[in-house]
Amino acid sequence: MISWSSYIKLKLVLVLVFMSLILSMGLYQPEIIKPQERKSFKVEVKGEVSNKGVFEVRSGMTIDDLLKDVVLLDSADLSTINRNELLTPEMVITIAKRKERLSINAASLEELDSLKGIGEKTALAIIEYRKANGGFKSLEELMEVKGIGKKKFDDIKDEIAL
Repeated sequence: MISWSSYIKLKLVLVLVFMSLILSMGLYQPEIIKPQERKSFKVEVKGEVSNKGVFEVRSGMTIDDLLKDVVLLDSADLSTINRNELLTPEMVITIAKRKERLSINAASLEELDSLKGIGEKTALAIIEYRKANGGFKSLEELMEVKGIGKKKFDDIKDEIAL
């Protein structure tokens, strides 16, 4: 009579031999997904691109990967896009238009008045300063105008140009 521990060991050996035979004969092939065989899906790109439309992409791709196939217009603004974000099925990516900067040396009263924190009185002061000094030589010079301090300048500096 065979002992219980010997019986278990014998069964284990038989299972291992059986598995080895199955693998060596090619009867079992584990599924290996190669990178080029990953699932594909579609995403849409619109906004400031010349080739708007639907693109077929693979799972695991990021917005940055997709941007290699997109032709951006000069007016495209990528500052609000998370380029490391993974693409998902039916995703819509909108490329924003870069905001035009307002020339403080040429802007009208109405245009200056449209800037955040700049009212009609300050807009007039900007125009008067501009006329009296032959225009602004730097953006920071705008802080010389009465009513525009560091905080107000910081609020509008990304919206203005010379």
